[in-house]
Amino acid sequence: MSLVAGVLQTWRSSMVSLRNVSIALCAGALLVPVLLPEQAGAGPERAEGAAPAPAPPAEDRLRVDYESGTLNSGIAGLTTTKATAPDASGVVRPADEGSHAVQHKVTLGDPGYESNGAPRSESATDLLPSGRFVVGDEQRYEFSVLL
Repeated sequence: MSLVAGVLQTWRSSMVSLRNVSIALCAGALLVPVLLPEQAGAGPERAEGAAPAPAPPAEDRLRVDYESGTLNSGIAGLTTTKATAPDASGVVRPADEGSHAVQHKVTLGDPGYESNGAPRSESATDLLPSGRFVVGDEQRYEFSVLL
């Protein structure tokens, strides 16, 4: 069953737009960030019995809210997506919270909307040390969806 809908996803005012996506794929895509860290071997490996690295202080954690109105949210090194299509991401108004949000678009079957080898478009926080996490870390991740 096909569903033609605009889906806006925010992570502290960031939005993702998905079109022509099946309901099952939408549900699966939203669950992937939750499920992947729980899989065996996910994330950087640690030596057996080694304690996890201490978490940085709360003020050092990455906060991306796009209130600067720019694609990098005013954070050097942040990119909105690894997808190559010119409309794969952009800063939009209004936002769920604040005045700006990032919008992502995915079109199935079009390699221009693939990021990291999959049909997705998402903020690429993995390029920043403060945007990475390993198994055992606890982080808060917020987003909202507008259908």
